[in-house]
Amino acid sequence: MTGYRHPDTVAPHNTPGLQRARMLDTKALAELLDVSVDTVKRMRRDATGPRFITVSGSIRYAPWDVRAWIEGNASQGGK
Repeated sequence: MTGYRHPDTVAPHNTPGLQRARMLDTKALAELLDVSVDTVKRMRRDATGPRFITVSGSIRYAPWDVRAWIEGNASQGGK
């Protein structure tokens, strides 16, 4: 099939440099954030973590959603 791109490699058109980025599973996100898998699951359950999608029953995180979540939760420090 010409032009087909596996869903795990699809990125928004306005996200430069992520055209071939792979979706992250729970373990990969935990490793990226340096937290436990249980912490990621808790954040997902409590709706405090990055957006996710379910693909054939598997949870996946888009790198651009993870980045937006990190940037949206960054503190400025100080008081």
